[in-house]
Amino acid sequence: TSTRTSNLQVLALYSLQHQFVTAVNGVNYFPHEKNILYYQFSYSKFPDKFWGLGKSAPDNAMEPYTFKQYYIFLHGQKRVANKLFVGLIYEYQRLIQILYTHGGLFDLQNVTGREGYHISGSGLSLTYDSRNHAFVPDHGFFIQGSFNHFDPLIKSDFRFTNFVADLRSFVKISAHQVLALQLYGFFNEGQVPLRSLATFGGSN
Repeated sequence: TSTRTSNLQVLALYSLQHQFVTAVNGVNYFPHEKNILYYQFSYSKFPDKFWGLGKSAPDNAMEPYTFKQYYIFLHGQKRVANKLFVGLIYEYQRLIQILYTHGGLFDLQNVTGREGYHISGSGLSLTYDSRNHAFVPDHGFFIQGSFNHFDPLIKSDFRFTNFVADLRSFVKISAHQVLALQLYGFFNEGQVPLRSLATFGGSN
C-alpha cells in the first residue's frame, strides 16, 4: 500500500489526415517508491500545420508540413526525503523527411532544424509529490522543476536548454468532485529546433 500503481500504455493511432503515431509509455513505481521511472518511446509520421514563430500568427499564415520522428524519453527519480525526489533525464529525438513549402514561412523565418536533425540531451529534476494516486488523485500536490541541456558533446546537432515548471494541486470538494489546478511553464534558451520549441496545448 506504500507504492502507487505502475502504468504501461501501448498506443497506435491513424487519422483521416494520414497522421500515424505509435508509442510505448508509462511509469514504474518501484517498492516503497524509493525509485520511479518514467519512459516514452515513439515513432510518428505526421502531417501538421505551421503558423510561424512568435506571438504574431494569423490564420491566413498557415502552411502545411509533414515529418517523420523517432523519440526517446527517460526520467529516473530517486527519493531523497518524504515525497521529495531528485531525477535524471535523457531525451533523444530524430526528425527525418521534413516536407514543407520552400520559400514560405520556414525559410523566411529561418526555422532551425527544417532540413532534419537529431538531438540528444540530459538534465536534472526536483519533484515534490504528495498526490494520493498517480492517475486519479483527489488530494495532494505535484510540484516539479527540471532542465534538459542538449549539446554536441552528447551527439546533438544543436545546443540549447529546456526549462519546465509544473505545479498542480488537487482538492476534494465533495464525495464525487475534485478541484484540480495547474500552472505550467515551458521555456527555451539557445538554438532550439522545430519540434523542441515551446508550444501551447498538448497532453500536459
